[in-house]
Amino acid sequence: MQKVSVKTGSSYEITIGVNVDFGTILKPFIQTNAILIYDSNLPKNKLLEIKKSFEKNSIKHSILELQTTGEDIKTLAHFESVTKELVKNHNTTRKTTLVAIGGGTVGDFIGFVASSFMRGIPFIQLPTTLLSMVDSSVGGKVAINLGHYKNCIGAFYQPKHVLIDVSFLQTLPKIELISGYAEVLKYGFIASKEFYHYLLQNAEIFKNFASLNKFDDLETQKYLITVILESCKIKASVVAQDETETNGIREILNFGHTFGHAFEGLYIGKLPHGIAVGIGMILALKYSKINTKDVLEHYKIVGLYSSINQYCVEENLASPNAEEVLNLMKKDKKNISSNIKLILLKTIGKAVVMEEKEESIKKFLELNIK
Repeated sequence: MQKVSVKTGSSYEITIGVNVDFGTILKPFIQTNAILIYDSNLPKNKLLEIKKSFEKNSIKHSILELQTTGEDIKTLAHFESVTKELVKNHNTTRKTTLVAIGGGTVGDFIGFVASSFMRGIPFIQLPTTLLSMVDSSVGGKVAINLGHYKNCIGAFYQPKHVLIDVSFLQTLPKIELISGYAEVLKYGFIASKEFYHYLLQNAEIFKNFASLNKFDDLETQKYLITVILESCKIKASVVAQDETETNGIREILNFGHTFGHAFEGLYIGKLPHGIAVGIGMILALKYSKINTKDVLEHYKIVGLYSSINQYCVEENLASPNAEEVLNLMKKDKKNISSNIKLILLKTIGKAVVMEEKEESIKKFLELNIK
């Protein structure tokens, strides 16, 4: 079992293992009762496994299945319906712990519910996708969307614990694994040239796992634990320096996201977050004038898309135009002036925050998203 400490105002630990005993690990973080909250993507055998572990450890709990999946979860209407359900049917008090079981959208949504319900109740992240394991479950960003504007309503609210069971990955479709890998690659780009080269050198391991989903060999398990552990260490280090994005350090975690969120907003529900970020990182690398030749080859090996046009052609979607993308980029919550804030690279492993003029970005988009 591996552990990572996240040192924030409300510090907590991330536990990483394979086939973990959920109840034994989580019991110390549950005061009275827990509500296990999940969506229909959670395999029923995994839900049963978690329930049996809670029962074995005498943890009082109930279950709540969300009535939708993906970004459709993160709406004001759904927030209202779930909070009403907590009041009416789940004996929810200020000591009740919500356990968010699922991908990034479930964690974002339940974290936001926990941050605002009764002015804040405890919650635990139990991420089930690669993307949520390495990114959204760590750091305390919780939110819902406002129409096409992602994460427009939210808070910084830390979980009591994050429990990562790597065995969940063998339940995922290939596109989810590839989507999550983009966020893993991000950490190499922004903070660690060594980690970036480790990913390059072991790209075939990821490719084979994503294609065959074979989880029974020790090399694959060791690789996945290493990838998740190193990603969480980097994110924990950044978050500890800038918990609420007040001094600009934490903004480097948004590398690729300013472009990516704009595409995600255009194709809401049709473009997976990690794919959008992967495409956004390629654009950010090009804008940074970093040689993308090796990166593009790496993208090809692991199955990431290297351009929005490639994705649109394969998914039969209309291609975006520069004006549409720019308008959504202008709404990015990082912006504090008439310029657009981008996370760029000085070199692999070293990110910087820059403000760029709209005209420059528009010209760049016109050349690069045709």
